[in-house]
Amino acid sequence: MSAITSERPGLQRIEADGRPAYVLTDVIGPVEVGHIVVLNTTAMDRGLGTGGFDVVHWNLSRSSVDLVGPGHVMKARYTSVQLDAGTWDTDDGPHGADGPHDVRALVKGTVVLGCQLHSHAVGLAAAIAAHSGSGAHVGFVMTDSAALPLALSDNVAAAQSAGVLGPTATIGQAFGGVYEAVTAASAVAACRVGGARIVIIGPGPGHVGTADELSFSGIDLVGHLDLLARLGATTGLAIRWSSVDTRPRHRGLSHHSATLLDLFARSHAVAVATEPMAIAVQSAAALATAQPIIEHYEPIDVAAALSQAAIAVASMGRAITDDPEALAALGSAARWAATVAQL
Repeated sequence: MSAITSERPGLQRIEADGRPAYVLTDVIGPVEVGHIVVLNTTAMDRGLGTGGFDVVHWNLSRSSVDLVGPGHVMKARYTSVQLDAGTWDTDDGPHGADGPHDVRALVKGTVVLGCQLHSHAVGLAAAIAAHSGSGAHVGFVMTDSAALPLALSDNVAAAQSAGVLGPTATIGQAFGGVYEAVTAASAVAACRVGGARIVIIGPGPGHVGTADELSFSGIDLVGHLDLLARLGATTGLAIRWSSVDTRPRHRGLSHHSATLLDLFARSHAVAVATEPMAIAVQSAAALATAQPIIEHYEPIDVAAALSQAAIAVASMGRAITDDPEALAALGSAARWAATVAQL
C-alpha cells in the first residue's frame, strides 16, 4: 500500500495498487505505508455500491493479529475475521461492573423511531436536534441487516461531529457502536444509559431491496419494533415516501413501508405530513393484525437542519434534499418523536 488518506476510529482509508480501499481496523488491525495487503476487489469490479472502495482483507506484513477485546461475545462469528466485541450487556463486557442492567425498565417509555434507510436516520437525527437544540439525547441503533461495521458510516461520523447525534449501539453481527449489544432491546437500553431519550433504529449503509415485497433489508423492523412495543417503548415508524424515485414501487409510499405496515403485530405511531400520506398508510394496513396510529404533524425542515449541521446526505444515488416529499415524511416523524419525548 502506498498511502493512508484518512483515519477515524475503526477505519482507515488507503491507496493500494493505485486504487482506493478501506481497512476495518477492529477486524485486521491498522496498516502502515509499505505493508503488503490483500484486497477484496469483487464489489468494485462488479460496479456494486461499496462507496467506491476496495476492502483490505488481510495484512500480509503480519503473520497473525491478536485484537484483545473487552469481553467474550464474538461478532462476525465463526469467520476468520471474528472479533471480541465485548457487548455492554454481559458481565465481563466494558460495562459489566454496572450490571446487571434492568433492560425492561430502561426500554419502558423510551421513544423509538424505526427507519428503513440509513440516510433517513441522519436526517431524522438532524431534524430532532435542530428542533430541541441538542443531539445528545438522540441515539441510533444500527441493525445487522445491511453493512455490519458502523465505522463505514460517513453519515454517522458527520452527525456525531456536528453534535446532532448522541450514543450509538450495534446489534447482532453489526459492530462498532459506542455500545455493542446482542439485541434491539439491550441496545435501546444502552442508548438510554448513554443519555438518549429518543432512539432511532435502522440499518447501516448498503440496504438491499428487490421487487419482491418480502425481500428487503428493513423487514427486520417488524420484529424489532413489535418487541420494543411489547416491552413498553413508545414506538413509531418513519415511512419511506418519495416524489422523485423513478421506480413505481417506491413512488409515493414505498412498497417496503407498505409491507411493514401490513406485517406489524402491534400498533405503532405513523406520523404523516399530508392527507395523501395518511390515506396511503391506512390503505397499506387495511388487512393488518394491528392498525397504525396515524397522526398528522407539521414537518420539521430536514433540509435546513442538515444544512445547519453541514451534513450532505445521499440516498439511492441522489441528494436526500432533492426529494421534498421524502423530507416531509421524515420531518413529520422527527416532530412526532420530539413532541412525544417532550424535547
